[in-house]
Amino acid sequence: MSRNDLQNRVRETAPDSYTDCPSDVVGAGVVVAAFLAWLESRHGAPRSIVNRGRALHQFTAFLASQGIAGIQEVTPETLAQYWSHLQERNLSPNTIESYLVSVRRLFAWMAEQCMIFENPAENLRPPRAAPAPARTLTQAEVTRLLDSTPARRRLEIRDRAVLEVLYVAGLTAGEFVGLELADVNLREGTIRVRTRQARVVPLTRSAVHRLGNYIETARPRLHHPAAPTERLWLSKYRAALSQDGLLHILAAAARRAGIQPPLSVHLLRRSRAQHLLRHGVAPRDVAKAFGLREPAEWFKAIGAQEVTQNANNEK
Repeated sequence: MSRNDLQNRVRETAPDSYTDCPSDVVGAGVVVAAFLAWLESRHGAPRSIVNRGRALHQFTAFLASQGIAGIQEVTPETLAQYWSHLQERNLSPNTIESYLVSVRRLFAWMAEQCMIFENPAENLRPPRAAPAPARTLTQAEVTRLLDSTPARRRLEIRDRAVLEVLYVAGLTAGEFVGLELADVNLREGTIRVRTRQARVVPLTRSAVHRLGNYIETARPRLHHPAAPTERLWLSKYRAALSQDGLLHILAAAARRAGIQPPLSVHLLRRSRAQHLLRHGVAPRDVAKAFGLREPAEWFKAIGAQEVTQNANNEK
């Protein structure tokens, strides 16, 4: 396709405001502007279009620095040089990936619009950046979370026990609210989880104390004689605590402790696992206590890279 043909194709695709340029030159910036206008016409997300424009501005600036005026002069070698240029700038992997994805999308669009016969970016496949480790709380944040929860009134006694047992045991929300009185063994300091991942989970001395205090002093006052239940955790409505009720307890505790929301059951579970691993607990023991089916992948997701290989070896 000649430059004049390409220029005509750009003019057909983009509005007049984007095509004010000499008829014998098709600059990369003109094509980028036409591409962005096309995205707007397809009702693309405004923020996404802005980010695409910023990324492609970096690309056109690089082409200008290399003396490349026309978009048809871009070759796979040019794109390889651009990739190296981005790496030399010490940009983050995520930023490099977003820049190259935008370039690849630009040339794919040009090929779809029959502006080019060969797509120089067809094989431009940057390695995907590793996902950031899932958020976890520090040990200091957990301590602040527990200490900020008083334990004087019946609901406060319950909430303090909920937070401590939930963190120490590393249970899922469904496992936690499904616990029954018969699952608690205060003498042995354990709770029994009766799900598909059935197991007996040890508690710390402090968690046993908080749980015992709740069972002896707070739970009887939350129990409704006319609607008896064997569920361990009861709500202020004197019925079994629901998962929504559990999340409400966590949200209130996070506000008191000044912890940035959202505070979830999964966040406490991930945090407990990471703290145990950092204190030298064997990955096999953590996986057993948490009922993990794929411990290596789970540890990797929380950023415990140093134990992932051990977890694989201990399967």
